[in-house]
Amino acid sequence: MIQSALVILLFSFSVLAALPEDFSFTPYGMAQYRLRYEFLSEKYDGKTISSGNYFNTIGYKVGLKASVNSQVDFQFEIGNDWGSTEAVSVDNSNMTKNRADLYPFFSLAFVRWNPGYMHIQAGRVPVKATSVTDILGISLQRSNSGKDIRYESCSHQPWVASTNGTMDGLRIGAPISKKEFKLGVDLFTTVITQRTAPLSENFLKNADGVMVMLDFPMSYKGLSLLPQFIAIPYRKYDQVNKEKDHELMGGLQGDIKINQAFSLRFGYGFAVFYQNVLSDSSSAKDVVVRQIGMNGGVGSSLQIGPGKLDLDLKIGSDDDRETQMDKQIFPYIETLYTWVLNKHFSVRPRLRVFITTTETEKTVVRSRPELIFNGSF
Repeated sequence: MIQSALVILLFSFSVLAALPEDFSFTPYGMAQYRLRYEFLSEKYDGKTISSGNYFNTIGYKVGLKASVNSQVDFQFEIGNDWGSTEAVSVDNSNMTKNRADLYPFFSLAFVRWNPGYMHIQAGRVPVKATSVTDILGISLQRSNSGKDIRYESCSHQPWVASTNGTMDGLRIGAPISKKEFKLGVDLFTTVITQRTAPLSENFLKNADGVMVMLDFPMSYKGLSLLPQFIAIPYRKYDQVNKEKDHELMGGLQGDIKINQAFSLRFGYGFAVFYQNVLSDSSSAKDVVVRQIGMNGGVGSSLQIGPGKLDLDLKIGSDDDRETQMDKQIFPYIETLYTWVLNKHFSVRPRLRVFITTTETEKTVVRSRPELIFNGSF
């Protein structure tokens, strides 16, 4: 054992000695445990069904930021599904021969080059949470599960819960103005669906579904704005009918800092998906779908006592304009107080209310009070 420890120690010193002089790194981590109860009420056709469910969830991650020099840095992050957290039970716990849902994976792994006049990020990179990416997360999650593309619950499930706030891809951006009014542009691209195109014919017959995200971050004094646009040409493609389906999204995110203790935020996003066919491979039946999704909301943050109070109200919708009685509305209310007991430890009482209403007069209300214990470094 002593010999192994000496070998590891010698190897560590050798690696550190070979690093550039201006190399630096910063480790960080987070561990979170939630006590949650969910009240469920469903009203339909004059009947009401109520139920309750108590459960715990867990989230954790550890990461490393490494700066090689003034222009190049890396970031790696590994953990479980900490964005939405994972349900706790003996079946999912870290027991011998029973380790399943809690396997860690990389949520970040990228390199960034930033000489000042532009920047490039490549790998599994962070993607900012907005009202638009909330919709994107729902769309990607449904299609990844083999379901039709819809925008159900787009205001209920945030971007970080769908993806841990990251995607694999390439981002290229540049600052346009660095004065009191700051303006930049960022272009991010990734492959949503990879397909094989016939080069002997028109390759667009079966083109890849490639996503392009364009951001224009800007700020002036206490106001920050982020116009955002997303296009996914060839989101689906039917090889029988040679029909292509596109998906478009856009919106605006904003923050207003009133003073050191109080700030406001707002956001609005929309998505449009036109589908002319049934499947992504061999459909022979035409199906016309015009799916429209919207997601908007307002919120505030206020420093009170030893912590911060956050209030949020959002409303989302999903509607196939080609189908009668299809529209669904998704109001969302959240109250969260972060009680900072130590700069590395906080307790967070939280209440969320998820409401779903349909044109068929069905209403579903989920109320989730929970207590969150969070530690970080």
